[in-house]
Amino acid sequence: MKRLLVAVLVAALLACGVSALAESDYTYFPESEEYVGIWYVDDYILEIVHMDDDYNLFNCIVTQYEGGNKGVRWIYDACSYDDVGKALASLEIGRKFEVTFDDFGELVSSDPVFFTDGAASFALNEDGTLTWTDFKETPGEDEKVFQKVTDDIGDSANDYEGTWVCGRATIVIEDLDDIIYCTVLWSSSAWEVSEWSYEGCQWEVEGQRLVSQPNGVRTNLVYGEDGEVESSERVYEDGEAAFVFDGAGYLSWEDGKENAGDGMLFEKVSDYEEEIPAEELAEGWIKVICGVEQGTAGASLKQAVAASELCRFAADQDLSEVDEANVSVCILTALMDFEEDEFVAFEENFEPVAQLVDACFEDWDANRGAFEDAGVADEMESLVSDAAVRQNWKKLRDGTRSLLEQIEED
Repeated sequence: MKRLLVAVLVAALLACGVSALAESDYTYFPESEEYVGIWYVDDYILEIVHMDDDYNLFNCIVTQYEGGNKGVRWIYDACSYDDVGKALASLEIGRKFEVTFDDFGELVSSDPVFFTDGAASFALNEDGTLTWTDFKETPGEDEKVFQKVTDDIGDSANDYEGTWVCGRATIVIEDLDDIIYCTVLWSSSAWEVSEWSYEGCQWEVEGQRLVSQPNGVRTNLVYGEDGEVESSERVYEDGEAAFVFDGAGYLSWEDGKENAGDGMLFEKVSDYEEEIPAEELAEGWIKVICGVEQGTAGASLKQAVAASELCRFAADQDLSEVDEANVSVCILTALMDFEEDEFVAFEENFEPVAQLVDACFEDWDANRGAFEDAGVADEMESLVSDAAVRQNWKKLRDGTRSLLEQIEED
């Protein structure tokens, strides 16, 4: 994995200038602050940092990422503005060397060193780009034109904020007082949860991802019937992780400690607690499914009643902005308050009732008899003839199935 490492190198002020450019008087110039920041082109990242509060001297660090955790880096210390060349000019002390990173981007080695007498200039262009000219290896020919990473790109971390789900796993990313917290919750059952907490995550420009500090805490939690934590076991406090958005709507969790997130793709959901309150799901969806009896006298009648109640619940919801992943999170949240035997009943009873509802939507006349016997035929007929109810039912059904399938796989 590739990661940009911030290198701030303080070098002594040398009196001589680059032979290719006129000597600077090291005074402030209006554009000085515009140079400072992160710049990129292709697989190159350029970082320019100021060495003093007056923005007179700068360090310029160029890194080319070659893949396989390797790259090449050029460091130009104590650059200053050349008024004649209208550019930042380095001294002839530029260093070029090979760099190697570990899987989390930490610098492992900076060897071999290719040279220590390089020179370069960095010039702002009228269109806001910046040109790096290397005077050591290919003078005047090897010019790289960089785009600046603006605040808008740097704030890409904000796009990650919110709730992401994959089966029984949930990622919550939030920015609290400019500190980014990433929390992963993974339920092994309705009452047992593993939590990974990463505080102070940072936006990595080169990798376009959120990267944690090596302070990730994994905790195993057990909840009681009242929803309160009964026991808590801290597993470790030195976890590392990265969170990567793939551009296609999915977020991956790269767990550097246990590889717990391998193969998982998370989908973003929004404000699910307000869209389908847990209390409503518990009463109108989960308890109805739990109450269906299998293999007993009158079971078919109870299934018909339950099917009509689930359709009535679907009719009462506004799910126009809710997707399948959102539904899965809502149901999982509501299930946290249920006991183990109720959770098992929910798993066992859902599919038979769901198949009955699906059959009614496909061919109501063929299934009407069971609902007449249960005394709910007129209501069910009205519900299955409503297109909006059908759409809401499909979202609730698919979200429930997705959750149960993930539970079975795990």
